[in-house]
Formats: sequence, C-alpha cells, structure tokens
Amino acid sequence: MKDLMNGMVSFLKNSVVKVKRVIISDGEENDIITVYSENPYIQSIMEKVTHLKAANLNHMTSNGEKVTILDIRQPGEFTKTRGMKGNILNIPLHLLEIEAYEKLPNRDASIIIISTKGIRGGLAANTLQNMGYTNVRNLMDGLQGWNKTK
Repeated sequence: MKDLMNGMVSFLKNSVVKVKRVIISDGEENDIITVYSENPYIQSIMEKVTHLKAANLNHMTSNGEKVTILDIRQPGEFTKTRGMKGNILNIPLHLLEIEAYEKLPNRDASIIIISTKGIRGGLAANTLQNMGYTNVRNLMDGLQGWNKTK
C-alpha cells in the first residue's frame, strides 16, 4: 500500500502544470493555478490558453459584461445535464472547426468556453486561438466548478 501511495504522489508531482494566465476580476493575472493531467499533450494545451475562474465569470455576467458562452459538450450532455442559465451557444468540440466560422463570426468577441471539467474547454480554447479568435477563455473546472459557486 505504501508503494502504491508513493507512486501516486510521484505521479501527481509529475502531472502538475502551472497555468500561466488565469484572468481574475480586476484584470491582473495569477500564475499559481495548478492543473492535473497525466496526458502531456493536454498539459501543454492548458499552458497555452487563458483560464477564467467561475467566481470571476459570475462577476462578469452579473455586471452585464457582453460575453458569448460557448458550451462545447455533446448535444446529449448539453440537454441532459444542468448547465448555465442564459443564452448559451452549443457547438460540440468535434464540430468546432467546422461551425465556428459561421456561428462565431466576430473573432474579437469575448468568448467563454465551458465543458464539464474544463479539460475539453481548454482544448477548444486552443483550437479557437489557432483559428484566429483573440479573446477566448476557458472556464476553469468547467461546469463542475461553476455549480460549486451556486
């Protein structure tokens, strides 16, 4: 059991990524946010995108800031599982490259991406950035984090 625990601690230490750009409500950046993933590709993607904490998204929306909420979950997840209230655009991750140009024509719009845990959201944010979108953020911890603030 001790060997298993030591292996798990070693695994977690090797899987930590410090995400460098987490936007907070006053516009400053916080570089002490940690993301866990055993997948090196996902780790590298999460370092490249900007993340937003659920409390800060709540602050933004309650202050009336104009943002596009993009839910990239599958249609079944989108209709079955409680998401966010309001005008939410659903483009599943696997269709993002195809549908984004049509459904998100303003590449400078403020886009907040939501997924269940924030991992697929990070992948989607990276994809949109690579497609030329300039103001894309991933909801850190996804809907799980969002629902904890409610």
